Amino acid sequence: MRHWRFPGACGRVPAFATTARARFDDLDALASAAVMGFGLAWLPSYLAKKWLETGALVEVMPNEPPVMFDIMLLWPQGPQMPMRVRRAIDFLVAEAPAVLG
Repeated sequence: MRHWRFPGACGRVPAFATTARARFDDLDALASAAVMGFGLAWLPSYLAKKWLETGALVEVMPNEPPVMFDIMLLWPQGPQMPMRVRRAIDFLVAEAPAVLG
């Protein structure tokens, strides 16, 4: 049995015990499984948005504040950063807030 923990008001962190019929390491697959009726899925808002708008998914904790997570970029250290890595970083810094916000 696993527990989902959701930071809430006043610093409390309620834990919900879950048992899984299936586990995924791909968020698109997880969203698809939820749409097909596999059960609850904890999804990022940017991914769930289209399914919520069509009614294929329903938010089950609408009054809870969103859970925020950091996004980190890692790359190998070297004497020079390849231009393609620098461009990827610049793109993600510029575009991610609009997509994830």
